[in-house]
Amino acid sequence: MCSLMSREASLDLWTKRPSLPFTLALTVLAIRCGAHGTQSMGKPHQLRSPALADSATAPLAPDKVCGRSKQHPWVVTEDSVGPIPATISLDEVKRLCPGARDVVDSLVPYAAVAIPGFDSKLLVAETEAAVPSGRMSVIIVRTPLVRTRQGLGVGSTLAGLRQRLGPMLVLGLNEQGFFAVPRSRRNSRVQFRLDGFDPAAVPGGWTPADTAAQSDLVPGTARVVEIQVWGSPT
Repeated sequence: MCSLMSREASLDLWTKRPSLPFTLALTVLAIRCGAHGTQSMGKPHQLRSPALADSATAPLAPDKVCGRSKQHPWVVTEDSVGPIPATISLDEVKRLCPGARDVVDSLVPYAAVAIPGFDSKLLVAETEAAVPSGRMSVIIVRTPLVRTRQGLGVGSTLAGLRQRLGPMLVLGLNEQGFFAVPRSRRNSRVQFRLDGFDPAAVPGGWTPADTAAQSDLVPGTARVVEIQVWGSPT
């Protein structure tokens, strides 16, 4: 399991203020990533063209999932995914979403629940954190069926993120992977995990101190393989 302090220390350097948990203390979601490259989490969703991959609107989710009928597309926002708030507990998920089930995921070394209707590619996880409630929730999106209002999601390129969200900060977090957030909103709780590029090929290295300087050198062909939406501390 990755050190709980690695992401905290990195976020301190982003925001120059007391760290938000991954432990916010933001307790990190430990994601296995090699020292010289990222691991793929499965093939990116294949659309007809790269342009469509970035601009497609969110398809409709299955009918009557978590009380949301299929007339309503599931959308990733700063504090929710579809009808699921990012602050939700696992017990609350199970009440909101009948059919939600506990899962064991090699990339999530703590308690997680799979939301029905998404082939185990939409999870809610809960980890211990240095916050008053002692817990922190994160929604993990690995399906291309659930996207942001800008149409960004799994399969989108870093170039697409830059086009719609502006310059991106790409942070390499030791074994956890590489995450992109808008430079204009460094403390955003919506974080895009990237794959498909060789970090060793980016000049200057990947320490937290020089990440900001190197972010613009990450090729735009890098792709989103996961979105994480973190809850606020409670």
